[in-house]
Parts: sequence; C-alpha cells; structure tokens
Amino acid sequence: VSFCEIYNEALYDLLDLASYKCQKRKALRFAQDAKGNTYVKDLRWIQVSSAEEAYKILKQGRKQQSIASSKINNLSSRSCCTFSVCRLQVRNGGLHVARAMEMAL
Repeated sequence: VSFCEIYNEALYDLLDLASYKCQKRKALRFAQDAKGNTYVKDLRWIQVSSAEEAYKILKQGRKQQSIASSKINNLSSRSCCTFSVCRLQVRNGGLHVARAMEMAL
C-alpha cells in the first residue's frame, strides 16, 4: 500500500515518518517508466498481508495529512489524497510475479 497527498501544489508521502518528524517535508514528483506509465518517484510502498494491516496504515497516514482551518470548516484537510493498494500474485516461491492489480482510492 502507499498513501500520498497533494497540498499547496506539492506532492507528499503520508507514510514517510522520517520526513514527518522534520519541520519541512520532502516534496515528491511525478515520473514515467519505460512504458510511459506515470508514477510518484520515491513514494514509499509498504507490504501488508491483510485488510486490517492496510487499514492500520491508512489511519497512520491520515495523522500526517495537512489540516488547516478555513472559514467554512475549521478541520478542513485542504488537500487531495490517494491511498493505493497493489495486489501481486506470485509464483515460484515469490520469484515470479504472475499478475499485478492496483487500485487507488
């Protein structure tokens, strides 16, 4: 799973705890792979084994999300976030990826 946010036109990894402990978070950038697919460069992916683990990580990332007040809502996130889940089907003891599926929320 991975979790990122766009806040004030910058892209941040919500699962990068080292960056969160510093006052200034490291901004990430979009890149393209050899096939032209867009991805977030240096975005942290965490391996999970269950939906419960993924939910726990989602809650952890939400704590890193940028929150600021606005005239309408004093707990507005004022950001766009994407929580992504990539499911890999592996064979040969994990040496071969037979199928990969990704879902972003």
